[in-house]
Amino acid sequence: MAEKPTAGFNLFFEDTTMKAVGIVQEFDITYEGDTEDISGLGDVENGIVRRKGEPVDVGAILTCSGKVDTSATGYGAFKAAMEARTAESVLAFTKDGNGMEYTGHSESYNETASRSEAVWNFSLTFYVNSEEPTGS
Repeated sequence: MAEKPTAGFNLFFEDTTMKAVGIVQEFDITYEGDTEDISGLGDVENGIVRRKGEPVDVGAILTCSGKVDTSATGYGAFKAAMEARTAESVLAFTKDGNGMEYTGHSESYNETASRSEAVWNFSLTFYVNSEEPTGS
């Protein structure tokens, strides 16, 4: 599957090099974290504590779905890494050469075949350890 403008983002997987393995049609990334309570005696007003918090961590969960190209060169390595939850997998989502690259591991991966469309659909939940822009 050559990179070309599509209705969605092209999905690339890095095995030894980045290889196009599918098209992402739906994409969502959520950033969540924990807060530590740092309220003290100085935060009491009229007998009521004004709670104060400070962020102590943040994590990102990426969910996406789309079409996977089972004949693509990197498809076998991509599927194996997603099913095995291989640590430090690298995925890139690009359109017209620009997008984001994510490093992490899969939380869940699912494929379904659609006979009427003659394609394989996938859904992926991916825990993101790092991210960076790609392209220009």
